[in-house]
Amino acid sequence: MDTNASPIERYLTPIAVIVGAGLIALAVAYGQGGSVGTKTPIEGETYAEVLSAAAEANDIDAEVVAAKAEEKRAAYEALIAASRDQGASLGINGTPTVILGNETVAGLDPALLDKLAAATANPVTPSATDLIAKVTTAGEPYVGDPNAPVTMAYYYDYQCGFCHQFMREVMPVIFEQYVTTGKLKIVIKDFQFLSPDSVEGAVYGRALWEVDPTRHFGWFMALGQLDASH
Repeated sequence: MDTNASPIERYLTPIAVIVGAGLIALAVAYGQGGSVGTKTPIEGETYAEVLSAAAEANDIDAEVVAAKAEEKRAAYEALIAASRDQGASLGINGTPTVILGNETVAGLDPALLDKLAAATANPVTPSATDLIAKVTTAGEPYVGDPNAPVTMAYYYDYQCGFCHQFMREVMPVIFEQYVTTGKLKIVIKDFQFLSPDSVEGAVYGRALWEVDPTRHFGWFMALGQLDASH
């Protein structure tokens, strides 16, 4: 994958597109430490099977994760709802949306990369009134150095077509340029609103984070890079 390529050519508004269950596609797995895996087929008749297939593709015991998801479903669903409600209170009304410092960047706005370059070149401690300071980050899934000088919150829905496009075109650039270099920590925030499968994906993701946080981002990238054109 050429992570130096321009990720987007124009601004697209964050209108969410539902991606049906039963997707069959290729996904690129990203490890917590920054390695890029080989393309692995991910297949499933149902969305639950797709979630498990993405786990297996990243050497994760899908049965263990599924058991944890059922054991703590009520608690995870409460956290998912709280993340969505907090995001809405901060002005988020669609996905994907990024909070960086005191700004929100919605959709596939190419200005995001410029803002990240500026923020990581001259990192500052957020003030208590900055939006990022109001985002709950403790205990949330993340990728990057936990003590990175800049934190970015990424709000998404598992069934959002533009989120899939963001994960295929933009996230790899951000990951390679800022996460692997220790400049940026990305906190993955739930904003599930499109369908029950959206919540199902988030429940599974939180269970995986609890079972094996080092493999969470590889799984997340694998799902995010599924072909959303179906």
